[in-house]
Amino acid sequence: MIPKITTLGGGIEIIHVIPLETEIDRAVRPFEVEGGFKANKAYILTAAVPLGTETIEEAQHYLNETRRRLEAQGITVEVVETNTVSILDIISKVSRIVKKEQEKGNIVYVNMSAGGPFVSVGTALASMVQGARLYYVRAAGLSLTERERSVHGNAIVTEPQIHFLENFNIQLPDKRGQLLLVELYKREEMRTSEVLNFLHEKGIEGFEDDPEKLRRNEKIGMLMRLNKGISGKLEDAGYILKEKRGRQNIYKITDSGKYVACASGLVENARSISYN
Repeated sequence: MIPKITTLGGGIEIIHVIPLETEIDRAVRPFEVEGGFKANKAYILTAAVPLGTETIEEAQHYLNETRRRLEAQGITVEVVETNTVSILDIISKVSRIVKKEQEKGNIVYVNMSAGGPFVSVGTALASMVQGARLYYVRAAGLSLTERERSVHGNAIVTEPQIHFLENFNIQLPDKRGQLLLVELYKREEMRTSEVLNFLHEKGIEGFEDDPEKLRRNEKIGMLMRLNKGISGKLEDAGYILKEKRGRQNIYKITDSGKYVACASGLVENARSISYN
């Protein structure tokens, strides 16, 4: 009989986010043991095509077996395609899910142990920025045979030891700064006029007037609000760069700014950073 998971009351649900590569036990054993985790829903973040040494069949097996065992516990499972070799895509997908579920009033847990080291780093960063409950599942040992890997994944978990990690207070820019960073992330660079028009179109306080219709002194006031209240803070934090080009300033997002944009939970599909 499949156990029935109910909400905590008042419509509050328990959500788990599980980025997955070549693990099974680390994703499911915390729910299977007596007195273990309960959940209404689990998001499995995984690559559609294996990006490591496993074959397509092996990767599909890890996903299918994890999903089967979670659903056997009465947990609704949603699979989210994720580029697990792009740390920005990992950060953006985890952040977006956590943000969405927390805005519904749900309690969100994030498992950082069911992927490789690269996935774990991105998962932990996103979870801490969004204030989710981050945990790590310690294994009893490693799988040594093909049979063990098929049943358990890379690691064998018997009685799971769950380690909750203390969240660092990673402060995001304010809402205005986040919106501008995300737009710069999409466009790569923006002229001053484009920034002002964007803030106006978003209805940001202080930018309600159409910048194209302002008198010179009014536009100077708007530029001062931009520099003092939004772009200046992003520059000081190292998230954007400003350079003079003709009569206009050009704003560009830095690699640090790309991480912050993705961690905001407002980016749907992230691109990889190219390190030259």
